[in-house]
Amino acid sequence: MKKLSLLLIVFMVSFSINNYAGNADLFKYNDKAINEHFSDLTQLESYVNDTHYSLNELKNSNPSLLISFQLSNLNVLQPLTTYQLSGFDLGAFAWGFCCWPVGIFTILLDDDEPKSARISYFMGVGAAILFGGAGYGAF
Repeated sequence: MKKLSLLLIVFMVSFSINNYAGNADLFKYNDKAINEHFSDLTQLESYVNDTHYSLNELKNSNPSLLISFQLSNLNVLQPLTTYQLSGFDLGAFAWGFCCWPVGIFTILLDDDEPKSARISYFMGVGAAILFGGAGYGAF
């Protein structure tokens, strides 16, 4: 058994010794191509730094700088403002997600806990099963 373990360790170490990446090839890039790709952005940046315009002022004063950019009128913060956590109990969710057996006693069997806490607990258990199952499936 000791010989088999030693042989296995030597076999694994022999593969790990030769597997390394040299630093010479890791960070090669074409500086000229990058500067060409970002030339429009550099021009826009210098204009904004000189004038201190906002996006709306820039659209009105010099729209030719924005032609090469794909701008959308979407509000980035809209999903955060429309979703509300009015009945969500983060503590119950944490009990369900992190330690569901203890959560049975602290959340489910406690008559003083509201229905929203129980729903949040089951959401935590579901998230733990979902993420845990995906984690086990990946390995």
